[in-house]
Amino acid sequence: MSVGVETPNELMVVFSNTVSAGFDALQGSVNGVFGLLIVLVVALTGIQWALSPNREVLASGFGKVILIGAFAWLINDWQQLSETIYAGFLELGLTAGGGSLSREEFLNPGAILAQGWRIVKALGDTPAPVDNPLDVVGNLADALILGLAMIGIMLAFAVLALQIIVSLLEFKIVTLGGFVLLPFGIWNKSAFLAERPLGYVVSAGLKVLALAIVVSGAQTIFDQLQPSANPDIYEALTILVAALLLAMLALFIPNLASALVTGGPALGAGAAITAGVAVGGIAALGAAGAAGAGAGAGGAATRLAGPARSASGAGSGRPPTPGAPRGGPAPGGGSPAAWAGRPLRSP
Repeated sequence: MSVGVETPNELMVVFSNTVSAGFDALQGSVNGVFGLLIVLVVALTGIQWALSPNREVLASGFGKVILIGAFAWLINDWQQLSETIYAGFLELGLTAGGGSLSREEFLNPGAILAQGWRIVKALGDTPAPVDNPLDVVGNLADALILGLAMIGIMLAFAVLALQIIVSLLEFKIVTLGGFVLLPFGIWNKSAFLAERPLGYVVSAGLKVLALAIVVSGAQTIFDQLQPSANPDIYEALTILVAALLLAMLALFIPNLASALVTGGPALGAGAAITAGVAVGGIAALGAAGAAGAGAGAGGAATRLAGPARSASGAGSGRPPTPGAPRGGPAPGGGSPAAWAGRPLRSP
C-alpha cells in the first residue's frame, strides 16, 4: 500500500472488508445461540401452558412464535438490512445538504486531504511580501506565523477526513456488535441486550446523516478557500479559521444528532469545566458559611452556659458558680447572695 492522499481510502476499504468478513465468521455462532434460546423459550412457554389451569398461556405462545419469526428474519438479513439503513441515512444527509455532493465523493476522504494539501502548497509556493528586507526578526516572525497557519490548515482538513472514516467504520462495527446480541431479544429476561444495539444503530445512522450535511456544505466552501495570487498572513489566518470551523462542525454536530435517540444533550468540555468550577465555588462558600455558623453557635452556647449553671446550683442547694466580675459592688453594701441568707424583719 503506497502512502499518499489515497491512504485513508485504502484503510477504510480494508476495515470495511474486515467487518463484512466478520458477519460471515460469526453467522454460525449467532445461529447456535439463537437455536438454544428458541429451545429455552419454547420449553418455558410449554411448562407455563401445562401448569396453567385455564390454558391462558396459549395466546402468549402465539406471540412468542411471531417474535421468534421476526428475530429469525433480522438475524438472517441483518447485514443487508444494516447496509440499507446506512445507505438511507447517507442519501438523506446528502439530499439535505443540497445535493452538490455524490455518494462516491463523500466516501472519498482522500479527496478532502488532497484539497487541504493544494491550499497549503499554494500558500507555501507563493513568496510572502517583504516590506523591509533588513528587518530579520519581523520577517522571521511572519514566516513562523505563516508556517503555523499552514500546519493548522492541514490538520483541520485531516480531522475532517478522519471524522468521515471514523463515523463510517463506527456504523459498520456497531452493526456487527448488534448482530451478536440480536438472538437475546426473544427472551424477555435478556431482551435488553438486543434493544440497546438496535437503538445505537439508529444513533450511528443519524451521525452519518449529520456528517453528510456538514461535508456537503463544506464542499461549497472548499473552492472559496483557495488563496489568491499573492496571499499575505491575514489571508492565511482567515483560511485557517475557516478550516478549523469546518473541522469543529464535523466533530460536534454528528454527536448532537446521535443524541436525538437518547434525548440527552451533548455538552462540550468547556461547559463541563465551567460547571465544575461553579459547583466547587458553591461548595467552598457553603463550607465557609457552615464553619462561621458553627463558630457563632459555639459562642452562643458558651454565653448561655453561665446562667444555666447558676440556675442549676440554686435548684440543687449548691452555691452558684461565681461569674466573671462585671464591676463594683451594688450600692447599699453586700451582694444578693449575702442578703439571701438573712431573715426578714418587720418595720
